[in-house]
Amino acid sequence: MDFPMKNAFALLTGAVLCAAPAQAFSMLGEAEDWQETQLSYLFDTSGDLGAPKNLGEEYRWSTPVVTYGFDASFVDYFGEDGMDAIDAAFAILNAVPAASTMSPTLTEFPLNVSRVNRNAQRLGMIDLKTQCVGAILEQMGLGIPERYCWTLRDAIVRDTDPWQGFNVINYNFDPVTYKPSPYVNGTLYSYSIFSYFIGTTRHYDALDFRVDPSQPNVTAAAFGNNVVLVDDAVFFQTATSGAFLERISRDDAGSIRYLYSPQNRNYELAPTGTAIQGTSFGTSVGAGGSGGGGSPWTPVIITAPVAGGGTDPNAGGGATNAGPVLVTAGVRAGVDKISFARVDLDPILRRINTPLLVRYSETVTTTNGVVNQRVERLLTVPDIIISAANLNQGGLARSMTFINNAAIDGISGLANGGPGNLEGTQEITFNNAGRIIQNGVIGERQVDGFLDFIWGSFDGSTNAPVTYPQGRYTFAELQALAQQGQVQP
Repeated sequence: MDFPMKNAFALLTGAVLCAAPAQAFSMLGEAEDWQETQLSYLFDTSGDLGAPKNLGEEYRWSTPVVTYGFDASFVDYFGEDGMDAIDAAFAILNAVPAASTMSPTLTEFPLNVSRVNRNAQRLGMIDLKTQCVGAILEQMGLGIPERYCWTLRDAIVRDTDPWQGFNVINYNFDPVTYKPSPYVNGTLYSYSIFSYFIGTTRHYDALDFRVDPSQPNVTAAAFGNNVVLVDDAVFFQTATSGAFLERISRDDAGSIRYLYSPQNRNYELAPTGTAIQGTSFGTSVGAGGSGGGGSPWTPVIITAPVAGGGTDPNAGGGATNAGPVLVTAGVRAGVDKISFARVDLDPILRRINTPLLVRYSETVTTTNGVVNQRVERLLTVPDIIISAANLNQGGLARSMTFINNAAIDGISGLANGGPGNLEGTQEITFNNAGRIIQNGVIGERQVDGFLDFIWGSFDGSTNAPVTYPQGRYTFAELQALAQQGQVQP
């Protein structure tokens, strides 16, 4: 049986039913050869983990359940309230409906999702949950559309010649038509070529700026990524104190729909550690979680819903892989919905306390035909670890693992940007440096400096914000610091 190794992504409705509001999404993956640091890709280790991707080059999870857990560094600094805030961030993503159930024009998602708590803003507090939402979206394969509406493809620079040339491309895509778009959540962006120095090396960027001077409708993906090379108003909304999110925006949803739609089929590998159900221990494990054949422990089993609907694909429509041989490489559909599950992690050993199996069914197309298989992943560490560290500057750091499938997909040469997979263990690390007082010049004293941001948890209610680290600062103490002039907006 012959089939295309990479199928084009079909429109979810088969046609554009009506004109959609101006919008666009961006995707993140492994940087290609032409995406050089001098062109402002991989800007720095705390900011850029990857680079923007073209349609068909996307990176995504190929498992419908992604696990996360907390290590000791996070628990010690942020405590129970901090873990609750991170759980709330994952809950926002768990509330996103399956890609196949989203409306054609995504009008059920708002354009403007950023709000401000004025008390938290006055006290210099950054919302823990909100920054984590942006980091999770990045971990799902979303890029920052406010940065990549316009981006450099190439630069011709001669130090001794006044003539220089820059090729600029539009790497944001409308989630309805999939055409390149200069809009993000209805905000129009243009660009200006600008240069800057890092050390003695000159760098270049097509710096995006909003055409309308009003406040832009920023995406949730723009939060939590230490983004710098964006319009000043975007930076202000995503990095300033007091801002918080309660849901994702229309363009965030558009990116998720494209990445994880069952109609988006890529040639992919099974996640590392995947096996046919019941073979992870060399013995059968029952659906109720009981081990068989003398297994020394009883694993916890998470069974994922079938992508696209509640019907087991193994019931028909192709050969069922009932044997011990896993079909690893083949064409896989998007999983439709990612569900995030918190696991019981030993905070010191950074390993899962109780053995965990994630089970799901999938359909894989190979040169030998269509195979339906029930698979499981044995996890000893979660897919995403939430931790804390003394970062000195910046609110958080992240790490990602990119698996580029271009080679096995028959793609080589310049067109080797993907598609690919995302795999664990990835990490989101929050700054636990504590109270940092910033001074500008030699000779300044403590009273001359001002307090940099402090972590907090807050929303749109009149409840007092929760402050971190737990047990060190109270809301009343922060108010006293503000009266002393050590907290500035």
